[in-house]
Amino acid sequence: MKQEIFTFPLWDAFQENTECPLCHIIERTEESYISGLFRDMINDVNFHRSLEHMSFCSTHFQQLLNYRDKFGLALIVDKILLHEMSKLRKFRRIMEVPYLPSKYHALNIIRKIFNRHTNQYDIDESPCFLCIHSKDAMHSYAASIIQLWACNSKFQSLYENCKGFCFKHFYLLIGEAQRLLSGPQLKKFCQATFSLQENNLKRLNDELNWFIKKFNYYYVDSPWHTSRDSLKRCIFKIKGGSINQE
Repeated sequence: MKQEIFTFPLWDAFQENTECPLCHIIERTEESYISGLFRDMINDVNFHRSLEHMSFCSTHFQQLLNYRDKFGLALIVDKILLHEMSKLRKFRRIMEVPYLPSKYHALNIIRKIFNRHTNQYDIDESPCFLCIHSKDAMHSYAASIIQLWACNSKFQSLYENCKGFCFKHFYLLIGEAQRLLSGPQLKKFCQATFSLQENNLKRLNDELNWFIKKFNYYYVDSPWHTSRDSLKRCIFKIKGGSINQE
């Protein structure tokens, strides 16, 4: 039953009009995580402790800032600032230690600390809760897509009629298939996925070419057909979920 529930988002995503169903799933997963973050994790002592060495990347901080719960986000940011101020106080105490042999000099100690933990003090390089969660979810759902494709003919049909995947998720699926499938089944999956991707890249490229032609005065009165948003969809196909399709 748990496995069946886990596949519900797959069926939903592959019925959406999207250039990458896996991006659609990850987007919904992140929305659910953010909702849970403000509902439950905000009061979790372990979460507060983890803010000492983890944070959010710029992209996900912007996502949190766009969320309606500004109070919850303010509490998180407050904790991050408090942890950082605590670190600075520790460093200052080290610097104020009386003279020690050169090997143990305060500035040498601080230099070693920063060299050892450089990423920890670069807020954009510190581990991001949402990046880690999304990466784990991405691999889990990619594996589930392949397993569902292998055992369900209805899903196979749905899969083979979608609009393909962003570059990142296309190569992820092919890579995961090597791990999960073998023999004729692996060959069939790869052939279907490559064909699906090639056909949809050609579709997008044709739409983009028409979009380009529309800048020629000769075509100015011609209809846009489906090309009006083709540039955005092409970039989404290249970069995935970081680009808004809407």
